[in-house]
Amino acid sequence: MRAKESRPGESEAAISAKQAQQPVSSLADVPDISTMNRRGQYVASEFYRAGYEHGIAAGYRQARAEQDELDRKAAGLGSMLAKGTDYADLCDRRGEHDRAEAQRRTLTERGVIR
Repeated sequence: MRAKESRPGESEAAISAKQAQQPVSSLADVPDISTMNRRGQYVASEFYRAGYEHGIAAGYRQARAEQDELDRKAAGLGSMLAKGTDYADLCDRRGEHDRAEAQRRTLTERGVIR
């Protein structure tokens, strides 16, 4: 960030307008890490690490929110299907009584229905 450069008699609005036109920072302002002293290298590395970890955490939160939404939709679908007509009844409606009886027998054997 650049220091205020003001001239005598210059208004605050003129100074603010001048600052708004000047870029706050650019990559040209950032020194190469190999030209920094050890303390500068440490600080730069810590800022990089913090940003990297922040990005990972933000990505995880986004993925978790998307998965939670999918899980919510899947739960709704499961409850909708559970309230629907079972396969054996649909077979009976179509006149496939043998298939309906086989389905009921299978579900009874597996303990799904009694």
